[in-house]
Amino acid sequence: MADLYRLHSASTARNYRQDWVRFASWCADRGISMMPADPEVVAEYVRENAARRSGAGDRMYSIATLNRWVASINYWHRNSGLRVPGEAACVSAAVSSVRGIYRDNGERPTRRAYPLRFGELEEIVDVSRRDATTWVKRARERRDSALLLLGFMGAYRRSELSMLAVDDVTFSRRGDLRVRCGGSHDGPVDDDFVKHVPLSRDHAMCAPCAYRRWLEVVANVHESGRPGVMRLLRGHEEFDSHVCSFAPPVVPDPGVPVFRAIRANGNISAATLSGSAIHAAIRRRAALAGYPDEVVSRVGGQSLRAGATAERLLDVSQLS
Repeated sequence: MADLYRLHSASTARNYRQDWVRFASWCADRGISMMPADPEVVAEYVRENAARRSGAGDRMYSIATLNRWVASINYWHRNSGLRVPGEAACVSAAVSSVRGIYRDNGERPTRRAYPLRFGELEEIVDVSRRDATTWVKRARERRDSALLLLGFMGAYRRSELSMLAVDDVTFSRRGDLRVRCGGSHDGPVDDDFVKHVPLSRDHAMCAPCAYRRWLEVVANVHESGRPGVMRLLRGHEEFDSHVCSFAPPVVPDPGVPVFRAIRANGNISAATLSGSAIHAAIRRRAALAGYPDEVVSRVGGQSLRAGATAERLLDVSQLS
């Protein structure tokens, strides 16, 4: 596993591991050897999954996803010193055939995520805070503002946000965040997997401030449950200055997830917020801010990373 993290990014390593578990389960259900895998088995795996459709009738998996699954199968075989099944002609033919079917039927077109730029994010966060008129809405606003600002400032994927635990995030003395985004929690932290998220001049758009405000909610959940969250958020105080330089709230079990689901009655789940739920939360915030349906339909989990990348490219072009 150490080799996997050393040779690939944290997200790629995680995907390869999850993809392999998926393929192993598929093989086990059919009584098929997963290692070494017969190339014809891998080809059938591609064809079968390409044919799967959602309840709405849409293709469930893109060509990019199918290609990644083959790459992960190849990786685990190569790492074990075995013949790589995905390089066989039958597998290449299966992927090419599926690609042609998708193209001919106009299915699974490539849709780039709408990049949320800083000004747009500022508007979304502002509307979210003005809409937070009850303690439950305030809890959701704190969570979603932390998601939006941390995701944008750190250029995070939704999977990285979903997997964050409290002990992955530490504050510096001046309020910056040091965020571990991959690797083992048991060993030393490799700097290759750490991102530094700086504080912003404007407290309203400061990712460390937004994170600390949500961490207050998480700490209250673990200390006194729903009543503690209610006490914290019913006594609403204006957020009118930086809070990131204050000592962060202490969460008794720092291994718990940062981002969790919030039910309609305000109960906060102990389980991590899934990537799809993060995608939906970002889309809801864009809709609340009044963005048209055609934009909202393209906003989601990758919009924060795409927006951060677009802002960096703009900065570079202005300097050149």
